[in-house]
Amino acid sequence: MCTIVWSVSVAIFSVGGMAGSFSVGVMANRFGR
Repeated sequence: MCTIVWSVSVAIFSVGGMAGSFSVGVMANRFGR
């Protein structure tokens, strides 16, 4: 059970990191200097 929870949390963290970097890139392009 602990291994399943750890793997799920790591997967959510990695997916969130990809989505966050993508949204930050879109925001930078839209409101860029």
